[in-house]
Amino acid sequence: MELAPRAVAPARQIDLEAMRQLANLSADTALHKHESKQLSGSTRTKLLVTSVSVVVGVSMLVIHQLPGAPPVTIYGATASFAVAALWGVNYLSLLSRLAAKPMAYMGRHRREGEKPAAGVKEENG
Repeated sequence: MELAPRAVAPARQIDLEAMRQLANLSADTALHKHESKQLSGSTRTKLLVTSVSVVVGVSMLVIHQLPGAPPVTIYGATASFAVAALWGVNYLSLLSRLAAKPMAYMGRHRREGEKPAAGVKEENG
């Protein structure tokens, strides 16, 4: 009589595959949530700096128009508007990335959600 090694039960393989898919989905969700929080914080910071720079630039232009104002105020206004332009472009870039991320993320998981996990058909039907 010859002894053969025991084969792994098919139900055990199905459970492991489903657990792997669940772990991967959970990890993807956590990574996406962290990236979204980081991107959102950076976006708010860039908007704040852009807004403050515009307000300072406008204030410097108003001061420059007053009689007896030092001529250096026009340079301050120019510098403020330059900072506002640079940070504003960065803000718009981050905003477009932030708007595109959730759509791509949800689309990826919608496609994954449409196909059943390995072994679901065999267990249910």
